[in-house]
Amino acid sequence: MELSYDRSIVLKHNLDKIMIDPEYSRTFKPTIVTHSHADHSAALTSSGRTYTTQATIDLFHAAHNNRVRNCIAKEFYEPFEVGNFEIEFIKAGHLLGAAQIIVRQGNDTFHFTGDFCPEELLTVEQADMPKDVDVCVIDSTYGDSRISFNSRPETRQRLFIWAIAELNNGKLPIINVAHVGGAQEIIKLFNNLASNLPIYVHPKIAAICEVYNNYGIELNYQEINTSPIKIESKSLLLMPRSTKSLENIKNLLTGRKLSKAIVTGQSAKYGFSSFDFAAPLSTHASFVELVDTALKVNPSTMITHYGYPDKFAELLNNEHNIPALELKKCEKFKISKLTSKSYTKNQVNSSIWSDWY
Repeated sequence: MELSYDRSIVLKHNLDKIMIDPEYSRTFKPTIVTHSHADHSAALTSSGRTYTTQATIDLFHAAHNNRVRNCIAKEFYEPFEVGNFEIEFIKAGHLLGAAQIIVRQGNDTFHFTGDFCPEELLTVEQADMPKDVDVCVIDSTYGDSRISFNSRPETRQRLFIWAIAELNNGKLPIINVAHVGGAQEIIKLFNNLASNLPIYVHPKIAAICEVYNNYGIELNYQEINTSPIKIESKSLLLMPRSTKSLENIKNLLTGRKLSKAIVTGQSAKYGFSSFDFAAPLSTHASFVELVDTALKVNPSTMITHYGYPDKFAELLNNEHNIPALELKKCEKFKISKLTSKSYTKNQVNSSIWSDWY
């Protein structure tokens, strides 16, 4: 197999070619989509043949009110063939339906984590870790050691305590959160810890919650555009991060004291000073989890993608003796069991290594 980057992960063997998570929708080769978040799912509207999970298709339709085109749904752990490639989806955590990709060709094995979370979340199981991988492309969204997170249980607890304190002070807590995946985690948190607390959600969040409920993940909430509606005095309101204004529901909030929070892993990097509270809670792997995953998967070569690929590749090379480079520096990179684990940090600049850039 041959790996390259062309605004997509591209795998090629002889005349066979597949693309994984392309950044554009006009694709004509067979394509794989890992999950429904917008930065990964452009190909779901492509006229080319696209493989993904059924939950990803359902979430994409709910989020965009847009029918997918020429999509073929595949189950986890059921290998299928595309040309001379054997492909398998394994669980990625992160989000309902999210998949990691295993591609086998002959004796060679390629692994793409996609966005993943190795810890069990409130709404989805943890990612599975494959073994005997020749090359792994790992999501390095938080691949910088300077971005530090507290544990997810601790951060959830802090968010819950903040919301209850605001309610006791006569305020309505409004939480801005990603409407696909993140909001469902927050609803489940408050359902678990305060089952009688009414949770009102924006229609964009409600559409995604309906899909989760259809897959047996029970979420209790009320959509705010249901008429007639009165937001109870002690309740919680969830709004998508993309919604900048409360204009469309201002009439529901008349006379209410408001307190605003944002839930995003990015708050570990940025202050978000316009909010009263920020919770650095992410369904992506943290830096510590990324390092732990790299050591567990232990491929012959690790390829880094998204976020901080340069910093994470450098760290794997220099501190963990795992040969690593950025995906965007790959040009016709050969995936083979001949890719040796014998390269060390002292050989990164050798002629054989520099041929990989």
